[in-house]
Amino acid sequence: MSQQPPGYLPPPPAADGHPQPQAPLEGQQPYQPMPYQQGQPMPQHFAPAPPQGAPTNGMAIAALILAILAILMCAIPLINVASIVGGVVALVLGILGLRKAKSGAAGGKGLALASVIIAPIAIIVAIIVNVVVGLAVNSIDKTLKDAVADSQNQAGDLGSELDEDEAAEAAAAPLALGESATVGDYTVTVTAVNPSANDVLAETNMFNEAPTNQYVLVDLAVVYNGAAEGTPWIDLTAKFTGTDARQYDESSCDAVTPSSAIDVPTLNTTGAASFNVCMDVPAEAIAGGTVSVEETMSFTPTKVFWAIG
Repeated sequence: MSQQPPGYLPPPPAADGHPQPQAPLEGQQPYQPMPYQQGQPMPQHFAPAPPQGAPTNGMAIAALILAILAILMCAIPLINVASIVGGVVALVLGILGLRKAKSGAAGGKGLALASVIIAPIAIIVAIIVNVVVGLAVNSIDKTLKDAVADSQNQAGDLGSELDEDEAAEAAAAPLALGESATVGDYTVTVTAVNPSANDVLAETNMFNEAPTNQYVLVDLAVVYNGAAEGTPWIDLTAKFTGTDARQYDESSCDAVTPSSAIDVPTLNTTGAASFNVCMDVPAEAIAGGTVSVEETMSFTPTKVFWAIG
């Protein structure tokens, strides 16, 4: 500390209370700050402090990556199982990363928060998609099983059971093939029966579908004896009576026959026509069966049976 000369009195304080600058003592030079020249190193007490950044939050980054992958895969069936697993992992990492960021140990609070929001959405969507797909698959499977069951039971659905009177008529002595009988206004002759006509009908029309059981093809010859006009395919109905005590009519067969009854023109008196009809009959019920022809629209229809041989 510099020595003051005897009798030295410091100057009175300024109006603001701060001491006034002292005049340099005799023989001292007033203080002059050193000018800073460009290119010279800045004095240490003027250098800015380096910024202190928070360490990287690896959990938050990993959580966000997994959450994004999970949300991208959540709507894809089967694959979204990985989306559920990845979403759970992302949610756990996001929560841990968020806690770490809140404690100030690391940054990445926004990344962690985003993963915590995205991951549950991916998990929920993936679960909903899997539930919907599972219900759809079960429904389709049930439909297919029902269709198979219906197909297996269709053999019984094609025919109708005989009542006691029909069973008695079928058991009575039938006519032989080639014999004629009067049925309403027609003279009807069953000229032939093909008990296995699958190949014939397949060759007749390329759109004919395979039978549920086995096609039986019946050839008929008719002569109209009425006074007005006759339409055989409307006036007459042919049926096959199987040994299973069931009757199968033309409605059981949707195939186009070689000589369709629909192609037969309207007949006048003594008009003749030949055509054939088919039935879909279980193979085991064909041998020993009979063919019957009856009037379609009559309160007391005439019904005649022919043995198929």
